[in-house]
Amino acid sequence: MLSLFTSWSLAFLLGLRHATEPDHVAAVATLVPEQRNARRAMQLGAAWGLGHSLAILACGGALLMFRQSMPERTSDWLELMVAGLLLVLGLRSIVRALRGPSALQEADHAHPTQRHSRRKSLLIGLLHGTAGSGSLAALVFANMPDLRAGLAYMVFFGAGSLLGMAALAGIAGAPLRALSQRAKPQALLFAAAGILSVSIGIHYGLPIAQRLFAA
Repeated sequence: MLSLFTSWSLAFLLGLRHATEPDHVAAVATLVPEQRNARRAMQLGAAWGLGHSLAILACGGALLMFRQSMPERTSDWLELMVAGLLLVLGLRSIVRALRGPSALQEADHAHPTQRHSRRKSLLIGLLHGTAGSGSLAALVFANMPDLRAGLAYMVFFGAGSLLGMAALAGIAGAPLRALSQRAKPQALLFAAAGILSVSIGIHYGLPIAQRLFAA
């Protein structure tokens, strides 16, 4: 029993670290500068973590239950969708930056509702979690003694991811929002987040696309 608790504790810590992976950070970074304060930024990160955890538990749990592994090609397509999402989010941020200070100020006054932002972050987390569920299920299947222990491992992993991203977004939210009070720094923030997201999307997606379309 002690070994199981140790494994679940490790799963929680791995979830915390998992939240800081570049593709996750880049996706949320394109949304955080839109938030009005650290609390809302934290809620945005928590929404991502919730979507990520639900997808992992649903998809990974189904794979465990039926003792199946995700086909490599399916996993590649899901990862390519994540890369495409990073490109879309990044280009959106870059376009906002290029529109100039006046356009950014207008967009800030007509900012989307917090519910809309959380919903968007939740959907991004769902896609990230679905793409990563196959590899996590394989890890759990190889190390956990039964289905119940495996599902518990996924719950702890998901809880770590949720807490990690919420904390990361909340910590970043306050200084980012302070910088974004003026139009020029705000444009630079959107541009930097957009370039980061596009760069990571290309870096992750290009090898996968070459592998898929060369087959």
